[in-house]
Parts: sequence; structure tokens; C-alpha cells
Amino acid sequence: MSENTSIKLIDDNFSRVVDIDYGDIFIENAKTLIKSYVVTDNNEIFMNNSEVWIKESSLGNTEILSLGNDVKIFNYKINKTLEVLPLKLIHISNSGEFYYDDSVEYPDFVNKERNMNFNYVNAEKIPVYLNSYDLIPVYGNRDQTLFENVFNIHYNAGTRMMNSLSYLNFSFYPYYRTDNFSIGGSIEFYYNPDDGLLDNWDDIVDIFEKIDFTYQYKDNNDFLLLNGGKIESLTFGHGYLVNGLSNTFNYPFQRNFGLNLFYKLDNDFFEFKFFTPSIRDYFNGGGLIGFHSSLFISHKFPLTLGVGLLYDLNQFSLSNTTYNFSTQSSDNLKRGIGALEIDYNYKLVQTMNLEVNVFGELVGLWFPQNIYYIQKDGLPYTDDLKWRKGAWGMLGPGISVKLNNRYEFKIAFNMNSAGFQPEYFNKNYLNSRAIYYSSSNQQLAFPLINEQIDMFNAYAIDSDSTEFLIPKDMYPILNNTFNAFPVFGFSGEFLYTFKKIVDFSSSASLFIQKTDNRTPGAYYSLGANVKIKDNVLKDVSFIDFYLRNTFFWSADDLDKMLYGAKIGFKLPMDLSLVLDFGQVCYDYNLINDIKEMFNAGIEIKMNF
Repeated sequence: MSENTSIKLIDDNFSRVVDIDYGDIFIENAKTLIKSYVVTDNNEIFMNNSEVWIKESSLGNTEILSLGNDVKIFNYKINKTLEVLPLKLIHISNSGEFYYDDSVEYPDFVNKERNMNFNYVNAEKIPVYLNSYDLIPVYGNRDQTLFENVFNIHYNAGTRMMNSLSYLNFSFYPYYRTDNFSIGGSIEFYYNPDDGLLDNWDDIVDIFEKIDFTYQYKDNNDFLLLNGGKIESLTFGHGYLVNGLSNTFNYPFQRNFGLNLFYKLDNDFFEFKFFTPSIRDYFNGGGLIGFHSSLFISHKFPLTLGVGLLYDLNQFSLSNTTYNFSTQSSDNLKRGIGALEIDYNYKLVQTMNLEVNVFGELVGLWFPQNIYYIQKDGLPYTDDLKWRKGAWGMLGPGISVKLNNRYEFKIAFNMNSAGFQPEYFNKNYLNSRAIYYSSSNQQLAFPLINEQIDMFNAYAIDSDSTEFLIPKDMYPILNNTFNAFPVFGFSGEFLYTFKKIVDFSSSASLFIQKTDNRTPGAYYSLGANVKIKDNVLKDVSFIDFYLRNTFFWSADDLDKMLYGAKIGFKLPMDLSLVLDFGQVCYDYNLINDIKEMFNAGIEIKMNF
């Protein structure tokens, strides 16, 4: 610390803070569990294994020079985090403007240290060759893949149970990468002694559904990503319309080839998403397509606005492959549905370890024909026939709080119209968008009116009009879970992240019907996800677990229910053991049993 410098030191159980009033100081600290900061009038500088010289003028102008690692600075004027490069002095004015300036005179010891580090960085690098018996410790990640390994292949062998049948499987997965492009294949064979090979090699679409490719391009802060094949999870805005939509559920019994495009123009400015999850849809006279774009207004007014559009050309286009039809057919059925969402997020507070946001989302669904339903008010009131050609929902206003870049809490208000289902485009939308119903096997406990009978008869798939494919927004009428009244409630979510190797999230929602003439019913949503990557648990390479059920009435309301897990174990000789299971609830076999589609496997994986 030089002369004519005034500072305050604050030390507690959670952090150490050096508050500079004016003057200049040189600070060096080691990597510790207790977080250390240097605070000026307008800046917060995070110290972690750092060597930094800082000068603060009486006018609030700041000069910062890092002699080692990059240094993160949060500026209160522009409400933005800056990352300062080492050996370059940055000047930050009291208005938040910043630029690099090498003309500043440093104290002698700082100048000497800077020159030494500068000469070291720019010194000619001489390669050092080591033999395997040289006793040199290896630091960092020992399992890094060399760039030269542009082609590899691994093999899987094991057993799998799908649709109550057992299969032996052998698979191999070639992969090739060059520069910004990579492509891989999933060549999988599943054999059952009674049924032979699993039937997934019939047409050109089957071949596409075994391919995955990725192309990415980065130019300064602009980024483009295009991938084809599997889409693991896709969400628009805050997930009130599109949440975790995927084309990999019930894999490998069901496969899809989709396209997903993401483009980012500069940091904190503009983002664009486009997706279509299944090209098979288009060969069958349908297709699901979606767009989402978001715009960040400015750091002085930190509001992000997003708009999403989706349209499903035909909700029945995959039904012939989703269900095990024999005499039934959905070839003559066609129904499209459109949706729009508008989302927003406003940053109230942002510091190095605290972020507070206000968020929300408005959603609209448009049906091609009227949906007829009954509002039952109970005695002594009469039942009312209602109809609507659309539905709407609102998430928010909500508030999210993120602490230490690790913990995040969210809570939001919900309000929906009658007939609206939150997260309509959910993870298993591709097979739950049209649900099988048999009037012979499932007896209704209540009568339908003529308008409803005509409405459902339009979706018959047999000659006797006893079997139907019902769109997911109409199906709750038949199982008596349709929300005939508006609903209101709240949603909460907790997320935890640790060093990008452990991710945990859990969520819950409660929706209460708004009616004055009868006891209100309630709907619920529940979800949980756990992801643990390599080098966390001994001999465990990964753990994935998921559970989700959306807008359900009771424990028997399972058409949107999903759960599963996957875990990998390390074995000697570069082998690994992979165990997985998953449950998708739908009546594939047309036997009035939605729990038959249990999918589980045990595989040995060999890498080359």
C-alpha cells in the first residue's frame, strides 16, 4: 500500500473484503475457500489466486492491473461483469466506461514484476520430451482426448427389455470430427428369439434416424450451432409452453431425426432458436416446427424479451408408428394446432454472488375446431355447456434468486383459462399429442352430449367407431380430468450446480380451480432432475435421473408421466458397464394398459 492511501478491512466467516477509499494497493492472495474481494466506489473485484495492483482516485476512477490470472470485475454503473486480461491495465471511469491503457506509470516494484511476467509469457517455448519412466507429476485432467484423435468407435453389447419383450443387442457407434464439424452413427441391432430383429431398417427415414451431426461456428462473441439427430431437451423462455421437448424418449424403441439451430449475436444482445424434432412427420403429411427469439434491451435497462411460435401441422402424423395398429388406421386423420408465447426477464440485482430477476411468460393455444365441455356447478345449479377454440395461460410475475453462482430459487404465480395445459409441448409430446381410446374397454362414468359425440367421432380409427385417437387437449374430457373452470396457483423451483459436474433441480406447481358454486379441485405438476458427471463418485462415470408429471389430477393421471435413470460404472481394460431404465405411459398394445412401455437395459461398453 502506498502513502496517501485509505482502506477498510472487513473479515467474517464468509468473506474478506478490502474497501479502498482512495490511493493504490498491491494485493496477492492464494486460492482459498473463503472468498476475497476488493471494493471501490463503483467496482467489485473478485480475488482468487490473484496478483493485482489497484488505484482509486478521489473522483471514483479506477485503474486495475493483473499480474497473473484473468480477473473478474463487476461494475455497478453498467451492471455488468468484466473479465480483465493479465498484464494489461484497464481504466474504468466513474461512469462505467472502460478501456485498456499501457501509458500509466506504475510503482517500481509493480513495474518490475510486470516486466518479468511479460518476458516469461513472450519467451520462446522449448519442447520437453519425457519418457514414461520420468517421475514428473501430471496435473489437471488426466483423461483429456488429444485433438489428433478425429476418428473413434465404440461397441456395446448387452440385453434390453422393451414392451415386455427381451432383446439381445449388439451395437457400434463410429464418430468422426474435423474442425467445427462432427458426425456419428448409431448402428444398433436388437434381436428377440420370437420376433427376430427389431423392425427399424425399413426405409430411408430409418437410416437418417441413426445419424447425428453437429456444426458450430464462433466469431468473437457470435456463435452458431446446428445439430441434426437426437434432441435431448429444448425449452422456450421459462418453459410454460415448451419445456424439455425431446425426440429421444423411449429410445431405442422409438427413434427420430430432428434439426436444432441456435444462433447468438454478441453477448447480451440477440438469440434465435429453430427446431423441428422429426423429419418422419413430414413424410407422413405433418411436421412440428418452432421458432424462438430473444432480445436484451440494454445494461441500463436490463430487460430481455422473447417471442416463440410453434405449429404442429398434424398431431396424428406419427400415430401409425407410435401405436401397434393392426386393423386400425390414422391415415385419414389430420389436425393442426398453433401456439404463441411471450416471455420476459428483468434483472433487478446483479453482483458477483447475487442475482435477482423478475420473470414471466404469456402463452396462447389455438385449436382448429371448437372444444365442447361441461361446467358442472353441482346442485342446485344446472350444468352449463361451454366451448372454446383456444386457451391461454400465464406464468408470473415470478422472482428468481441466484446465490454464489450455485443455488437458485424460483417462485411464480400462475393463472390459466379453462382447457389450458401448462407445458403443452413437453418431453414426450411426440407420442402424447394423440392418445388411444377404446369405448369398448373404457366405460365412461358420465354421458356425453351430442356436440361432444360428434367431436370425438371425427377421430375414429376403426370402421365401428369404437376406437379413437384423441388430441391431448381433448383427452382429459374422457378421463374426467378436464379443467372446465379457470385455475390459479403458484410454481416453485430449486436448482443447484457445483462446478459443472453436479446439477440438481426440483420443481412443484399447484393449480386450484376457480369456482364459487362447488368445492374447487386441484391439479399438480412435479419434477426432479439429477446429473452427476465423471470424477465425482469413485468408479462411477455418470448418473442421470429424471421424473416428470405435468398438470395431473390424481396418482392415476399418468398420460404425461415420465421417469427414468441411467448410470455408468468404470471397469478395467477401458470397459464400462451402463444400466438404464425408463417408463413412458401410453397404450402401445391397445390393451387398456399404459404401463407396459417399460424400457430397461444392461450393456457393456468398449472404447477404441
